Amino acid sequence: MKIMVPTDFSECADNALKQACQIAQKQNSEIHLIHVGVFPFYTKDAIGKDILSKLKSPITQSIEELLSQRKEIARSYSIEIQTHFVFGNFISSLIDYDESENFDLVVMGSYGASGKQEWFIGSNTQKLIRNLSKNVLVIKGPNENLSLKNAMFPSNLTEKDQEAFVKFLEFLKPYNIVKMHILSINTASYFTQPAPLMMELLDDFKKLALGIKCTTYFLSDYSVEAGIRHFSDENKIDIIGISNLVKHPIKRFFQGSNVEMLINHSDLPVLVIGQV
Repeated sequence: MKIMVPTDFSECADNALKQACQIAQKQNSEIHLIHVGVFPFYTKDAIGKDILSKLKSPITQSIEELLSQRKEIARSYSIEIQTHFVFGNFISSLIDYDESENFDLVVMGSYGASGKQEWFIGSNTQKLIRNLSKNVLVIKGPNENLSLKNAMFPSNLTEKDQEAFVKFLEFLKPYNIVKMHILSINTASYFTQPAPLMMELLDDFKKLALGIKCTTYFLSDYSVEAGIRHFSDENKIDIIGISNLVKHPIKRFFQGSNVEMLINHSDLPVLVIGQV
């Protein structure tokens, strides 16, 4: 497995790196740490390029030192990492790097977003999951002992979600999972099938989790994201897995995205499973 870890050298990003190292230990993975330097301006004329070149030199040296410090963090977990540093647009640079390396997983720290920022701008994590069809593990806080025994998979119960659920189970294999909770949330604004049919669909998912203690739920709440958070709080969930189907920007604006709202508001690790 190849893991990409974007970093801005913040405490949040360092938490993501530490947990990526724990995953690498479990899954015999290699880690690529990447920092994207974003300049506030870009110019094509000769004078502007000369100024830009002079600015880059001390910045590059400083960044290389910070990357070296993160290598020491990885070595404390007995993990060797490769570092990568580029100037450019954050999202485009990560997509380009993934195209050249073909990563299996992205581990990324996130502070989340709220209010107008959540709808109009969004965090870098939100932008990444909109544009990169990969598995992205979103980390919110420190976790010195990444225990993933009690997992949850919320779903619309589609065939695509079944594929995502199988990928989630594959990711959790090294962690000797104790219990899996599969749930679908019923809301007043979203039409669902009758409860007996929903329970039958949930059983189809349960059959995929061979050898794992698995419980299914069909619950009601005022929103899908709220239902997921309420359930995770009440059941002491360690990790949430959720399918991420690409959504048209206009539709996302008017309806919101359950995935994006979840990664903003949940304090738990969330594995966003990329779907085309």
